[in-house]
Amino acid sequence: MRELNIYQRNGYYNREDYLRCMSEDYCVPYDVVHAMADKLGRDEEFDGLVEAVKNYEGGDGERCLRVSLKTDPYRSRGYIDRTEYLQDMSMKHRIPLSYVEKFSDILGASRDFDGLDRLLSLIGELI
Repeated sequence: MRELNIYQRNGYYNREDYLRCMSEDYCVPYDVVHAMADKLGRDEEFDGLVEAVKNYEGGDGERCLRVSLKTDPYRSRGYIDRTEYLQDMSMKHRIPLSYVEKFSDILGASRDFDGLDRLLSLIGELI
């Protein structure tokens, strides 16, 4: 089994995904976050960079993070995005991802957390 890199161990796909999430979470432009990360170095990406981004004058710090977690139902439940959630549902219910995606599309994303899980449970019992 392939060893996870530091970004994957912290719930991100890679460095770019991590920096984009930092940018979105703290309402700081991506190019600013990227420049800060390059200046501080990779050893500081999960310490010093977080503090630097939180304290950036043009950003909105903690308030922006709380808003982004409230408004993104997947991130607030610990998933990076809808794709990761659907992959998890596919593995949990042992149903091919393409089917899970189609069922989710039929139900609509707003029903992913209640209707989709129940539907997949029922289908899992039938097959």
